Amino acid sequence: MNVDATTTATHAWATSAYATSRKAAAIPAEPAAPQGSEAIEDPVEISEQGRLANRLNDLFGVSPRADGSIHLEDLQAHLAEISAGLEGVLGSKFRAAGIDTSRAVNLKVDAAGRVRVANDHPDKEKIEALFADDPELANEFRRVLGLQELVTASEKHLEFAAAYAENPEAAVAQFGVGSRGIETEILLRLAEGELTAVDERAA
Repeated sequence: MNVDATTTATHAWATSAYATSRKAAAIPAEPAAPQGSEAIEDPVEISEQGRLANRLNDLFGVSPRADGSIHLEDLQAHLAEISAGLEGVLGSKFRAAGIDTSRAVNLKVDAAGRVRVANDHPDKEKIEALFADDPELANEFRRVLGLQELVTASEKHLEFAAAYAENPEAAVAQFGVGSRGIETEILLRLAEGELTAVDERAA
């Protein structure tokens, strides 16, 4: 994931999501009233802020606070919750499928959205087939990985911003900032029953 060094973490992300919601969250036309019934005179209108809250909740399971802001700690808390759930499900399904859970499994999503094993595991084909045959499991994996990428990018940005304030040149060198900003390639690793996030470049 690319994080522009000039982005103000989640505030800019929430602003972008708000702009998207203005285009994508149009309310459909009201259906015609059934014959023999009276039309409702007081339609309910949903505010733009309400639409944004629903959209963000659908995407990441969190809603903006009263001032409209998205807080990193809210994203982190929700990520911990859904990661624990996925961790348990994967462990159970892997054992039931006879997959060797004593060996670490690195999982990522390819360009086509398919869940792939990113390391040398003896049950690689069986694992990938498990996700291919279980769309709900694959969708949950993509949801957890997507939120993990967002949280990791936000955390990296905050670390970079603090380091940059102290020493700009050292910060740029430390975080490897190039023309595309801070680069991270996140995968999820299931090892000894625990699901953790790993930077693929260091895996």
